[in-house]
Amino acid sequence: MNGYFIKRILYLIPTLIGASVLIFLLYSLVPGDFVDTDPNLTAERKAELKELYGLDQPLVTRYITWLGNLFQGDLGYSMQFQRPVTEVLGNYIWSSFFVALASLIITWLVAIIIGVISATRQYSLFDSIITVLVFAAMATPSFFLGLILIKIFAVDLGWLPAGGMITTGSNYTGWEYIFDIGEHMLLPVLVLTMLSVGGLTRYFRTNMLEVVKQDFVRTARAKGLKEKAVIYKHAFRNAMLPAITLFAFELPALFGGAIITEQIFNYPGIGAIYMQAFTVRDYPLLMGFTMFIALLTVISNLIADIFYGIADPRVRLK
Repeated sequence: MNGYFIKRILYLIPTLIGASVLIFLLYSLVPGDFVDTDPNLTAERKAELKELYGLDQPLVTRYITWLGNLFQGDLGYSMQFQRPVTEVLGNYIWSSFFVALASLIITWLVAIIIGVISATRQYSLFDSIITVLVFAAMATPSFFLGLILIKIFAVDLGWLPAGGMITTGSNYTGWEYIFDIGEHMLLPVLVLTMLSVGGLTRYFRTNMLEVVKQDFVRTARAKGLKEKAVIYKHAFRNAMLPAITLFAFELPALFGGAIITEQIFNYPGIGAIYMQAFTVRDYPLLMGFTMFIALLTVISNLIADIFYGIADPRVRLK
């Protein structure tokens, strides 16, 4: 186990270096940059700024400098915000994280419960209704769903705020501040949950249907075990094994932000900041954030492999 873990850690190094090369080339080869997009700058001032930010240097030199800074934990300097990228991410990424985390917990709980019940009652009225609702949720665009929820809960009923992260002009502290943030999170979390729960429900339903048809489930029934014990002790445990890998890969999504949802609700998350950076071509921020997501992705892959090996004794870690 220890040898496997060390080998996987060593594999991360060339993987991340390869990802850094691709990320840097993709953004560097795009025409224009933050300096070029400012129409108020003279040609002389643009030349000064490019020299200041190192944009006039050869591509290889810029990459080596950027990579060296990455090894020191420096993701670069945001031209748009005039602050280090790590500081910008720290200010916005946690708001996206808490929304995504709340949505993830609710989505998985609902999807597991509904998926298992739907599989054990295949072709029943409940299963048919869930199937229709699932496909309806999967087919609904996020912007349309968000606007509908704003219309119902914020405009018509007035129960929830239409957008933002806190009430404008408020001076809440303590629990009042936490409650205010939670109230503003409800609609974004609801949208993300409704968009995600459909596909995940079908995933769990399909896994359960495959497991209940296997020999060990028939053997458990032949031994005279109660149906609940067969389903929830034997079938459910094995059906959830593939979900370990899926759950581990949710880590990058927690920090990735929901671009469209955050735009609809004017929520100050990292997704909205990422789109702003694209508009003004703030490549240091874009590259730093993309590299951060790449790091989370390879770590998620490692976690998924290790957890799966621990959960399933049939998997041998070599």
